[in-house]
Amino acid sequence: MRLEMKQGINNCSIINDSYNSDLGSLAIALEFLQQQRQHPTKTVILSDILQSGKSEGSLYEEVAGMLESKGINKLIGIGKTSHAKGKASPP
Repeated sequence: MRLEMKQGINNCSIINDSYNSDLGSLAIALEFLQQQRQHPTKTVILSDILQSGKSEGSLYEEVAGMLESKGINKLIGIGKTSHAKGKASPP
């Protein structure tokens, strides 16, 4: 199911968009998150984006720009590449 909203612990909301992992899906999920306006702090948990056709550096530079433009406070990377990129300084 796409963009499923769930109630989390500690007064947080979780948006599950595990349907697909590409830049288009990420953009849609980030826009949905921004529209909710429920919480001042926003964390994204992102798995590796495979088969994007872009170099790793270019891909995650674009991801960082998307996260920054939507006011994401924290990135948790899941996977070999996302985990390494998530350790970098926040945008």
